[in-house]
Formats: sequence, structure tokens, C-alpha cells
Amino acid sequence: MAEYVCADLAEACIHAHSCTSFKGITNGIATCLAEHNDDLKPYRWKSGGEKIFAKVHRARKVRGGTSNVV
Repeated sequence: MAEYVCADLAEACIHAHSCTSFKGITNGIATCLAEHNDDLKPYRWKSGGEKIFAKVHRARKVRGGTSNVV
């Protein structure tokens, strides 16, 4: 779940050349989170858990890694 939240955060807040320093990135993330927190909505999965785990398993298999998804 954390990976999906971070991906959404990066897509919404961090763009190519939008920050030139670590402080700029952290300030951008803090601003984005503050704006997001003003209008909270629950995170909605678009697929069922089994379908998501199957995709993760296939992706790890393609990469040659192990899959310890239950």
C-alpha cells in the first residue's frame, strides 16, 4: 500500500525540475500533503486483492526476483 501512496504523492507533487534541492523536495511534499489533508478521501482500490497480488507475483517473476506474496 505504501508504494501506491508514494507513487500518487510523487505524481501529484514532484515533477521534473520542480525542485533543485532536498529542502525544496521536502517543502513540496509537505505542501502537497497539507493540501491533500484539507480534502481527505479514502484510498480506493480499483482491483480486488487477489488480482493485485497476482500482478505483483507476475512482475517479480519477470524481474527474476522472488515473490513472497501470500
